[in-house]
Amino acid sequence: MALTFNSYQELAQGTDIALDGLFAKYPDLPQDVKKMLEMAYAGLGLGESGEVQNNVKKMIRDDHGVVTDEKRDKIKGELGDQLWYIAKMCEENGLKMGDVA
Repeated sequence: MALTFNSYQELAQGTDIALDGLFAKYPDLPQDVKKMLEMAYAGLGLGESGEVQNNVKKMIRDDHGVVTDEKRDKIKGELGDQLWYIAKMCEENGLKMGDVA
């Protein structure tokens, strides 16, 4: 099933439990602080791009430029992680992924 960016964004929100523990520990955090923490978490998650770069580097160094199925799968997973964080950042800023794309 192919998803649109906007439908992916909606589905991704249903998997967002990242800060639940923090917010449970500090239930009196003001809403603006919670919002800032949500945005910071999403922004820091965009560092997943370094994981893609690391896998490409290892393909060049270790696999002599050969794209193995294993590396392709790792890159696919990391790109999926990035997509999730992009969806999160869009959501926290009131943006639709489709408009960003």
